[in-house]
Amino acid sequence: MRKKFFFRRFIQYLGTIFLPVLLLLAIMIGIEIATALGDMSRRARNMAASVNATVDLTLSNIMIQNGQFANNPYMILSLKRILHTERDLDYQAAINIRSINATLKSIITTYPYVKSVYLALDEYKNYYTSKQRIAVRGENEEWWSAYEAMDREQITLATVLPSDKDEQQKGRVLTLFQRMPFYRGVVVMRIDLDAYGRLLANTVDRGKSSVIFQNQNGQTIFVWGDENAVKLRHRSAQFHQENNEDYQLRIIAVTPKSAAWDYALPYLPFLILLLMVDLISVFLTAYYTTKRNFSYIDNMIDVLDHAERGVELPQREGVKGRWREDEYSVVLNNIIRLHLQATRLNAELEERQHAQELTSLIALQTQINPHFLFNTLQNIALEAKGGHGDAAFEMTTQLAEIMKYALSDPMETVTLREEITYLKEYVAIQRARFGNLFIIYYMVEEEDLYDTPVFRLMLQPIIENSILHGIRPSGQKGYIKLRVYKRKEYVCFLIMDTGVGIAGKRLSEVIENIRRVNVHSIGLANVNARLKLYYGESAELRIHSREGRGTAVFFRIPEHAVLKRSTQNKNEVPFFRKS
Repeated sequence: MRKKFFFRRFIQYLGTIFLPVLLLLAIMIGIEIATALGDMSRRARNMAASVNATVDLTLSNIMIQNGQFANNPYMILSLKRILHTERDLDYQAAINIRSINATLKSIITTYPYVKSVYLALDEYKNYYTSKQRIAVRGENEEWWSAYEAMDREQITLATVLPSDKDEQQKGRVLTLFQRMPFYRGVVVMRIDLDAYGRLLANTVDRGKSSVIFQNQNGQTIFVWGDENAVKLRHRSAQFHQENNEDYQLRIIAVTPKSAAWDYALPYLPFLILLLMVDLISVFLTAYYTTKRNFSYIDNMIDVLDHAERGVELPQREGVKGRWREDEYSVVLNNIIRLHLQATRLNAELEERQHAQELTSLIALQTQINPHFLFNTLQNIALEAKGGHGDAAFEMTTQLAEIMKYALSDPMETVTLREEITYLKEYVAIQRARFGNLFIIYYMVEEEDLYDTPVFRLMLQPIIENSILHGIRPSGQKGYIKLRVYKRKEYVCFLIMDTGVGIAGKRLSEVIENIRRVNVHSIGLANVNARLKLYYGESAELRIHSREGRGTAVFFRIPEHAVLKRSTQNKNEVPFFRKS
């Protein structure tokens, strides 16, 4: 029972204390994540701008150095001569070529992410490389095909050549084209993207974001960061784009929204600890309140139990004087008040009920069959008239004893011996009236049963019923047997006769009639009513009869049933205690 109430209280507190705290923490985490998303968006936007500026700065420096010879007519003229291998270089051309070599070497040295530089003129199949040699371009040279595909108005182009997309390629390479302003030619730079990524990492804080470089056609050139960033969609990531007009590049910063949880991770141990403390608090609160409530309930039961048994309530340790003034004391006081009122009302009701029972007992016991009294007096008159004075005197004496016995205090018990003695006086009068019409046997199986306390006139109405309604109608001599014996905790009475008996239907009517008794009832109904008033429902009469064979009447009373009377107030209603 206590576990059931504990779990119920625990769930109740869980809903009123723990869940609101959990909801509050969820709201706090939601606010923190929303703040983190906003901060991530701002950082990603700034990072995209920083990367764009870095691209401008790094590539523009290279382009400026390229412009030193691309805009110098003497160097272009020297380049033409060296690309035309049939011509010898004069002194000035040789100096210009050395200057070109120094410039290219400076670019390679200064910018480690530049792998190589090509110088090519449209009118020659040969081109000059940063490795200080002349190379011959083939008809299907990839970089040359990309250059020829450039729009005439386009100055620069950044692209990844098809061969550079091969997964077997050792390093990712970006090819950057810069058209010569005054001559039909191009400066081609091969940029190591891994090295360029390291440059960006030293310059810009990428954080949890990745940067995607695309050309104007949407072709992905380079991904700085997580290669899977190109697969993300707007539902799962933030996107911020910067456009580089000089190199026709789209610089897209991609930040997974899941990275916002990283901002909440430092608070997670604290939140878990807070939830654990809250859960423990809920458990302890539920345990304490359940224990306290059951302690108060046990106290109430103890108080009511002592009150019901009429025992003084012992002083509890730690409780002095007044009760603690809380809701339980109010409930307890109301219960005690209602209990006292109910006890008083029950006592009054019981007193009235006992008074009514006493009145009924007095009314029932003082009734004497008027026919018996009339017939007895008539027999006495006949005996006196016939000169049988002794017989008349004896019958008068017997009738006087019967009247004295019957009209005594109805609440004063008699022994079974006294009841049988009275019964024999009654039988003697009936034998004087009817002669030897019947023979009666008295069988008391144990001597101590004679001392059994009984009420007055308990057996006489049953014997009278056997004589008048059993033996007499048969017109022949009959037998009546009174047997008294003990079975377990009961004293049993069995009265049998050999009279005419009762038919089945009539027997049901007789049984029903004796159960609907009132104060005017006489005979079996009278006895049945008094038996139930004295000893309870279990003492009622049980009648068995067979037509032409006779009738048996049985009842039993508790062996130790005693009639208690108050000596303080004669008007107090007595009652029987059954053991």
